[in-house]
Amino acid sequence: MIKENSDYTKDKPSLLFLHGYGSFGKSFAPQIAFFKKDYNVYYPDMKGFGENKDMPYPYSLGDYAEEIKEYMSRNGIDKP
Repeated sequence: MIKENSDYTKDKPSLLFLHGYGSFGKSFAPQIAFFKKDYNVYYPDMKGFGENKDMPYPYSLGDYAEEIKEYMSRNGIDKP
């Protein structure tokens, strides 16, 4: 499961930041600070990165894509 990081307030559109390989969700701190007044900002740590170091096995891009889809569904984010 993806490590949860978000700034959520009801009645705002969602904005999802996805970090690249070797980075982490909070690397978007300047963007998060700017956008959180108008958006529900999500900035998860993907498995193996940031505060989500635990990986049960090496992940493929398909594994990450599936986790992102599950994360979006769990958080009610319906548009990529």
